[in-house]
Amino acid sequence: MFGEGDPPLRRPLVVGSVPAADLRDHHFRDLYAAVRLINRPGEAEDRGELLRRLVTARSARDGRRISTRPLSEARIKRIHAVAQSALSDLVPHVLPYNPAAVVKLGGKRGGRKVRPLLWSAPRVERWRQTGEIPAPVMVWTAAQCGAFFDSLGASEEPARKAERLYALFHVASYCGLRRSELVGPAWAEVELDRGRVHVRQAQVDDTLDSTKSEDSDRQMAIDPGTVEVLRVWRKAQLAERIAWARPGPTPGGCSLARTARRCGPAGSVPGSAR
Repeated sequence: MFGEGDPPLRRPLVVGSVPAADLRDHHFRDLYAAVRLINRPGEAEDRGELLRRLVTARSARDGRRISTRPLSEARIKRIHAVAQSALSDLVPHVLPYNPAAVVKLGGKRGGRKVRPLLWSAPRVERWRQTGEIPAPVMVWTAAQCGAFFDSLGASEEPARKAERLYALFHVASYCGLRRSELVGPAWAEVELDRGRVHVRQAQVDDTLDSTKSEDSDRQMAIDPGTVEVLRVWRKAQLAERIAWARPGPTPGGCSLARTARRCGPAGSVPGSAR
């Protein structure tokens, strides 16, 4: 072959557009600041080259849109962990120190884990007076969850139809599945006679994939009430398919969130979707 016997060419290692030998901690701080703006209101105000390249790279893959959601702090931490591990192999031959190891992540809350807070009577009263939600993650009480389910039913006054995707909210409340896992189950993984569901798929962005971790791939027991809700939902799916008269085999996915509509007001339940 051409050049046989010649010494191999050594090309400098490049990370993004920066030579690895020139990487410093400020490069990662700038990167994460730009990543936090992706798909957020501040994105249009930042005209930086780094953010533009990130948005372009994340806009599509193989001709398909990747995601329109912002990246969470958890996702940024995973990116940071990969970068820190990869750069550790370059010390001390290429880099004098690991620049990623110097950067401490935490976002606006200083790295503290957000802990859920339960709605109590005083907190509800304060919310009614000021409209302020006490914490980023609030947990409904059983009564509040029941009020939300009541708001999904049909009503004559005020006039409204029953929420088509009631099963989605029921499974989320009673089984504690992640949002990405709610759209993943196929009917082949649901054993209604035994009251069991195998959670083995999730859809974080726009592509169905495996679960978040190996431990998330799990078998779950479901109560008789949830079994009945899923039986009703499966009959509704089949009836809709017949009404639509679409050719093809019976769909295998539970499709708890497929063709989802926006939820209507949930009464006075604090923190409910509007």
